[in-house]
Amino acid sequence: MNGRINENLNLTRALGDLQLKNNPLLPYKEQALSGFPDVVMKFLEGDEKIIFMGCDGVFEKLSDIEIRNIIFDELISNQPLQVPVCKILDRTLAPSMGYYQFGYDNMSGILIVLK
Repeated sequence: MNGRINENLNLTRALGDLQLKNNPLLPYKEQALSGFPDVVMKFLEGDEKIIFMGCDGVFEKLSDIEIRNIIFDELISNQPLQVPVCKILDRTLAPSMGYYQFGYDNMSGILIVLK
C-alpha cells in the first residue's frame, strides 16, 4: 500500500528484512517480501543517447526533465560522466539532521552512455 510493504517498509530497502520472508505456508516468490526481481524488457527506438538509473531517493526529488537537463548540460560541456551523476546526487542530498534524528532517503545513480 502506498509503495510500501505493510504500510511501513519501502521496497527499495526490502532484501534484508527477514521477518517479512518467513511465512512457512508460502513459497519464496509469494512471501510479503522476496528477493525475486521484477524484470521489464524495453526495446530501444534508436535515438536514445543515455540511460540514467537511480533509486526513489533521486526520482522523488527531481523530475525526469530536471535529471535529463543536468546530464545533457554537463555532457555538452565535455565533463566526465561522474560530474552529472554527482550533481544529481548533490541536488537530492538532504541536510544533516543530527545523530539522534531520522535521516532522509538513500540515493544511488548510474549513467550509461549508449553508442
